[in-house]
Amino acid sequence: MTLFSIPPSAPFLDTLASQLFDQTRETPEDLSHYRILLPTRRACRALRDTFLRLSKGKPLLLPVMQPIGDIDADELDLQINGYGLAQALNQLPPVMPPLRRQLLLARTIQALPGYTDHPEQAIALAKALGQLMDQIYTENLSLSALSGLVPEDFAAHWQITLDFLKILSEAWPKILEEEGVIEAADYRNRLIQNLAALWSSQPPPYPVIAAGSTGSIPSTAKLLDTIARMPKGSVILPGLDQYMDDTSWHALDDTHPQATLKNLLAAMEVEREEVKEWPHTPSSLKVPSKVPLISEIMRPAKTTKIWKTFSQKPIDALDETLSNIHLLTCKSLKEEALAITLIMREALEEPEKTVALVTPDRNLARHVSATCERWGIRLDDSGGKTLNETSIGIWFRLTLDAMLHDPFSSSFLELLKHPFLSLWINSERFRNIIEFFESRVIRDPVYRRFIPDDPHEPLVEERVPGIGAFLDQIDAILKPHQKSLNRTQSFDTHLNLHIEMCEQLATDPSCDGADTLWTGDDGEAMSRFLSELREHAHTLGEMTLHTYNDILGQLLKTVTVRPKHGTHPRLSILGQLEARMVHADILILSGLNEGTWPPDPGADPWMSRPMRKDFGLPSPERSVGLSAHDFAQSFCAAKVYMTRSAQIGGAPTVPSRWLSRFDTVLQAHGKSLSLLENTNHGQWAQLIDKTGKAPIPCKRPAPTPPVEKRPKTLYVTDIERWMRDPYALYAKKILRLKKLASLDEEEGPAERGTLIHEILEAFIKAYPSRLPEDALDHILELGQKKLSEHIRSEKLQAFWWPRIARALTWFIEHEQQWRTRGFSPCAVEIQAEKPMDIKTPSGSFTLKARMDRLDLDEQGKAALIDYKTGTPPSKPLIQKGYAPQIPLTAMLIQKGAVEKHCSATEISYLGHWKISGGAVPGEEADMAGGRNKIDIDTLIQETEQGFIKLVEVFDSPATPYFSLPDPDYAPNAAYRDYDHLARYSEWENEGEAS
Repeated sequence: MTLFSIPPSAPFLDTLASQLFDQTRETPEDLSHYRILLPTRRACRALRDTFLRLSKGKPLLLPVMQPIGDIDADELDLQINGYGLAQALNQLPPVMPPLRRQLLLARTIQALPGYTDHPEQAIALAKALGQLMDQIYTENLSLSALSGLVPEDFAAHWQITLDFLKILSEAWPKILEEEGVIEAADYRNRLIQNLAALWSSQPPPYPVIAAGSTGSIPSTAKLLDTIARMPKGSVILPGLDQYMDDTSWHALDDTHPQATLKNLLAAMEVEREEVKEWPHTPSSLKVPSKVPLISEIMRPAKTTKIWKTFSQKPIDALDETLSNIHLLTCKSLKEEALAITLIMREALEEPEKTVALVTPDRNLARHVSATCERWGIRLDDSGGKTLNETSIGIWFRLTLDAMLHDPFSSSFLELLKHPFLSLWINSERFRNIIEFFESRVIRDPVYRRFIPDDPHEPLVEERVPGIGAFLDQIDAILKPHQKSLNRTQSFDTHLNLHIEMCEQLATDPSCDGADTLWTGDDGEAMSRFLSELREHAHTLGEMTLHTYNDILGQLLKTVTVRPKHGTHPRLSILGQLEARMVHADILILSGLNEGTWPPDPGADPWMSRPMRKDFGLPSPERSVGLSAHDFAQSFCAAKVYMTRSAQIGGAPTVPSRWLSRFDTVLQAHGKSLSLLENTNHGQWAQLIDKTGKAPIPCKRPAPTPPVEKRPKTLYVTDIERWMRDPYALYAKKILRLKKLASLDEEEGPAERGTLIHEILEAFIKAYPSRLPEDALDHILELGQKKLSEHIRSEKLQAFWWPRIARALTWFIEHEQQWRTRGFSPCAVEIQAEKPMDIKTPSGSFTLKARMDRLDLDEQGKAALIDYKTGTPPSKPLIQKGYAPQIPLTAMLIQKGAVEKHCSATEISYLGHWKISGGAVPGEEADMAGGRNKIDIDTLIQETEQGFIKLVEVFDSPATPYFSLPDPDYAPNAAYRDYDHLARYSEWENEGEAS
């Protein structure tokens, strides 16, 4: 039996290729006689590149390289035919296409009553079931054994799960038989078993090497055993730990990095001592002391007491080893990604130096890829990205959203801005139209309430000139498809119409849409996916456009796109398995937190631990052991950076158990893990976006605009802002800045308050003198009508209506009592304004007000009512002058500002009516009633004096418009739209807020 191991301190493929290259140096043609079996396609490509590097680019006859871990059936057929298995291949049924399997499983799930009525959920469940089925076939188990898996003493929910799994044990074998196919994992197992049987009876005359596999798949383990026993066969194991003592070797559990290799050797009936080191491993490629170091770090828990003896038996050359290991603990994922990028960028300063990032954290990998773009570096990311994240995947989603949502949604705006939309794309006029459409319509919820759903209406055209002609071009494509797509029809009909629409929208006079969409890595991947989907779409039956949209979104997530060209030749992002094979001068091991690396084994949704054991599936901890093996292999590289984030998403993280073990080993040698935190990349990451000067916090702004630019006309609501936050008034009235609404911003409390005001206005106008007997029914009916006119979302209508109904019920009860007190409505929602007799250098000042309601009492005196759907101001606040709205409005009445509506100039009542519909649905706050009574005439007189003084002060060119001059009386933060312009957060704690 011929078994070798390449130590983890030596780069695996370089060591393998160097030996074979040296053996065939005199007769290079002999290299082509070798057959080398490797775990993955990427490993085969990397070995090919290694041979070419060793030959320094000279022509070379390469060995046959075959991946046996992640291979497609068709590729396996092509390669294995040369091994004399043509007859066995002809006897095997074809493979079930993965996409068709998912669609058939989804259809089967939907046929089961009580599990799901949503096709997109069935698609997701089908994917999870397919993964379980792959596990079962990979372990050479039988689906039929599922039926006896749950004993009677198990919990009832496991029996429910077993009933659901009858899809696999009973329904699925019948479907496979009807289709005349078998599973891909089953097909692979059968071929490998046939190959193992053939080579057992007829060993090939050429040398065969199986390298890099841990034999975690049973059929692969059997093939490795066969190859090792062949006369010209060799098996090369990755990083077998021959430093570990026998006691520890026999104490391994599934979480240990050597557990899988131990199980493989046990299955092959080979002792660890019989495995030899791969001959002629160049000493220059070894880092000797890292092997015993990682062995100690990963020592089984049962024998860790040996760590106490390190003072007598230290690890050789430990200081030298530690000099090539660095640790970065970053504050956040963003900082970690930037630090990693800086390590990569620094390495590029040295010619031919290579760097690989190894991480299981796909989110971190995406951050690193995006951060590298700042230097124009496109990384080779082996993980790729799902098709729905690509530009063409987003295009397909947006074109559907254009059909499903109204044209004032953010999705429609995204469609208009997508680079695939070719209409006028290079036109400045086009860009101006979209900019105006966004700011004046889509981001203006108040304006949108008063226009119909059709953006072609004259109101929209008046607001955004040219939008109609532009949208007509889009409608010419959308409308014919909209009629078809909005019908219930087959999935493949929806798909064909959708593809046609996407191509038409991407077409302009100079370029056909098909030429735009189906090119590049993303376009080619989408083209292949859609071709396969078309082939199997008939499986899904008829559906609505919404269902088609949900299913397509789920399916796009199952396709991974990896770049083929244009990536950096010296920088890459690798998964853990690929890093085992690929050599790089610097390895960055990132995401070293519990739950990420190692991964959380989690709970199997289909089987409990005892059920998995009884069925024959490996324990969940095996994934931790495989992950540990990958870490150990990468750790032994020549130069290693280990990184982690102390917080992710604001939540603290726990360092990986391997870092904790590493620290314990170092402490046993009188050292600490903190010694490895000796790199500046973390500090550089914090400084890279900072200027050379220390930041100087901004002082509280105090602009002093020219007097002629200062406002001479204000509403009474602006007077309160003028007092409590002058800078906000400056930004609004002088700079004329207005906060831009968020995309798809839904109506909130302010809009609900406006709606209630309109309902009350309409009701009082309808019944000014006498309330009907069924007043509550009338106002509730009016409320329903106004609600449907204002709010498009039926869900929001249903959410708001109970609160509005409570508010209106309280209002009717209170209104009936109010009128019995001798009050009657005079005018509602009226505008009033009056030039004030204020002598200032810049001239007169005009005050305006909008009154919710003006009533008259039995003596003909005015009663001013202000509706509040929020919290009204308190009486002390009004008396101090910080809430002058209602007394200033009363002052205007006294000065005859409402004589067109009402001749009264005397005020008998000032009050806020809180109409919220909350736990307390309504409440009256009478200024002259209750506790802390206020004399109305005195209040109006004092407020007028304060107002005149305020106008005179701000009419001076030396008076600044401070931001929040008195924090104790600052407006509610929810209504402070200009704090970011005032840079409030910079100076609030710097002594400037007092």
